[in-house]
Amino acid sequence: MTDNPSKVVLFPKSMESPGKYLKTERESQNLTLKEVSESTKIREPLLKAIEEDKYGFLPPAYVKGFLNAYSKYLGLSPNEIILKYQKHLENKILSKGTESKQRIRSSKLKQWITLLKKGVK
Repeated sequence: MTDNPSKVVLFPKSMESPGKYLKTERESQNLTLKEVSESTKIREPLLKAIEEDKYGFLPPAYVKGFLNAYSKYLGLSPNEIILKYQKHLENKILSKGTESKQRIRSSKLKQWITLLKKGVK
């Protein structure tokens, strides 16, 4: 663990995801997942899921607590990491909504083309 006071980290929109950021920070401190796991009491597979932004593999009630513990261990601001996590989720939700709308439009377009082809015969 670092002896520095918590770093305040601001995340521009183009910056990496919270998991990738935590992984990069851990690696820059030459820490292994095993070391982080032993200190934070978060199992290694769960830490790996965090670093890969696979939050669906984590117990939902514990995600923010895990992010809090992990970021504190690395000497980062937990509030900034949790904010980044929330923005990451919002972006995923928005992109899924956009994909669904595009699929619906594509499906409707295909239906119209089929109807037009049938009408032309």
